[in-house]
Amino acid sequence: MKKYNKILILIILFQFIFVSTVEVKAAYTSNGEYEYLVQDAIDRFPNEARDYNLFLADYDSFGDYLNYGTNKDLFFNSSNIIFDNEGLPKVLYGDNYYYNPVTLAQYGLSLYGEFLKGKNTKDELIKAADTLISLQGSNGAFLYNFPWKYYLNDKPYKPGWVSGMAQGQGLSLLSRVYKLTGDVKYIEAGKKALKFLITPVSKGGVMENLSYLDSSLKDYIIFEEYISETPAYTLNGFMFTLLGLYDWSNIDIDDSSKYISKNYFNKGIETLKVILPYYDLGGFTAYDLSYIVNKDEKPHIGVNYHGVHIYLLRALYSITGDKSLYNYYRLWKSYVDTAPVTRLSGRDRYATSVAISRNEIEGNSEYVLVVNGEIFADALCAAPLASKYNAPILLTSSKALSEETKDEIRRLNPSNVIIIGKEGAVSKDIENEIKSIDNNITIDRIGGKDRYETSALIAGNLDSKEIMLTSGGNYADALSIASIAASKKVPVLLTEKDTIPDPINNYIKSKEIIDKAYIIGGTSVISNKVENNFNNAERLGGKDRYETNTKVLERFINDLDLTKAYVAIGGPGAKDFADGLSVAPLAAKTKSPVLLIPMNTGVLNNTRDFAYSNFKDSTQIIAIGGEKIIPNSKVNLLTPELDKYGD
Repeated sequence: MKKYNKILILIILFQFIFVSTVEVKAAYTSNGEYEYLVQDAIDRFPNEARDYNLFLADYDSFGDYLNYGTNKDLFFNSSNIIFDNEGLPKVLYGDNYYYNPVTLAQYGLSLYGEFLKGKNTKDELIKAADTLISLQGSNGAFLYNFPWKYYLNDKPYKPGWVSGMAQGQGLSLLSRVYKLTGDVKYIEAGKKALKFLITPVSKGGVMENLSYLDSSLKDYIIFEEYISETPAYTLNGFMFTLLGLYDWSNIDIDDSSKYISKNYFNKGIETLKVILPYYDLGGFTAYDLSYIVNKDEKPHIGVNYHGVHIYLLRALYSITGDKSLYNYYRLWKSYVDTAPVTRLSGRDRYATSVAISRNEIEGNSEYVLVVNGEIFADALCAAPLASKYNAPILLTSSKALSEETKDEIRRLNPSNVIIIGKEGAVSKDIENEIKSIDNNITIDRIGGKDRYETSALIAGNLDSKEIMLTSGGNYADALSIASIAASKKVPVLLTEKDTIPDPINNYIKSKEIIDKAYIIGGTSVISNKVENNFNNAERLGGKDRYETNTKVLERFINDLDLTKAYVAIGGPGAKDFADGLSVAPLAAKTKSPVLLIPMNTGVLNNTRDFAYSNFKDSTQIIAIGGEKIIPNSKVNLLTPELDKYGD
């Protein structure tokens, strides 16, 4: 890996980006085979990569190119660079210094950015553009007039070799200099550069297709940064080239080349949306796709290039407004986002419930609910009751209270403790422990012969003409509704898939009227047979627990206060309900949404879409649980930005 990274640093100098210098899927490969490479890159990123935030901006074809003018001094201070008598950079290759087309273009773009900020760089900028044109061959290619061996494909390049990135960045510079000077020679040079750019590799150009990646993708075009027998599909060079096509499409002339450029830009964006998943290694990005097309290679990871990928995606999103580009930008940014995350957590579910209680209740609490932290059914049905009494939910094992839980009961100094579940769920010994804390505490127990009767008994303590009906065999859907039900003080009733159990039926019959029955979950968990028992039923369900979660939140969005939002684990384990349950009363008190995310995979599209579409820039996102189960990256991925799509 060290050898790879030395070469990639040379490539950075070569391109002169000195950064030290569809459906979104996290990880093209899901078996973790590259985990050690990814972790190594993540560990090194803070020290080795330039701050990509410096280059994040809405893209403007005639503005400061990716903030290069603002950050020019960061780019061109290197022992591998000398400046000629005209003040233009040459790069060291072997024993000599040469003009590099990409270096010249980027230097010119930096000068243009400085000019926009009032510096007297116009003459130097024009010299950079003119020198770039002097490197242009008769075929329109900007030529690298020196030999070079590209280690990543072991290919020696003879003088006169070409690159799609040089063509793209050349177009970016020429379009700006034409706007500045009105000199048609820059138009002529740009038209020639564009013609070569869209010439297929098979005909000596730099445009390839994706057939080497997948034969079904042969109609998708891509512009190769480094030409080789088997294309590598280098990502950053492709995206830089797309910016060049976009810039040329915006020149102020009535010429077919600008329309051709726009057409190929659009085609390139479609390609980009198709190939982005292949670069995702599950926590970091690959430099190119040679690890796929050559099959026997490990991914090339340039630590610095992950940041370059981030700001280029951000620029292309600002042009297109395409949601998938935004989602990948946010996903890849989250991989290296070290921003601190607000958490409510403890060493286990019991300690986490205590942490939530401390956050929820500053002083004493007249009521406390004690619930088995291993039994989802009793626990989830308890949330509306906790809300009714403005009480925290403290989790316990079946046999004994933890020391943290005992201490919290002492702090809360309740007059009443309500235990949910019969003695098989919360033992008599726990009652005795509570009495030993304060013998004056009144202890009530709500528990039936099974989960269905318990949920009906809890409902009997609530005064509501609405019900939330959820599966008694799966906690996930109930977890989605718990905080909403708690906020509205509507009972959560458990049902079987095809039959409403007798205790639930009896509760329903005891009510004079049920104004609304919300069926939580799809027909695979609660069938239409159950739904048909109600004239006023409304089903809220998705293809999985996470889509159900967002559908529930969207349904009640007008009842929510988005000042805060909580993020909790929604699975996959059968006992992963605990943190989401404990926070339900707190979320209900502030009318905050609780978003569910998986523990073992990335944040899903529908969850991300809900956050981006609804959270405000001021929304505080709070993780429920420790970083091992909810990494900072997952929480930061949901954090709103001023530039979220749809604005």
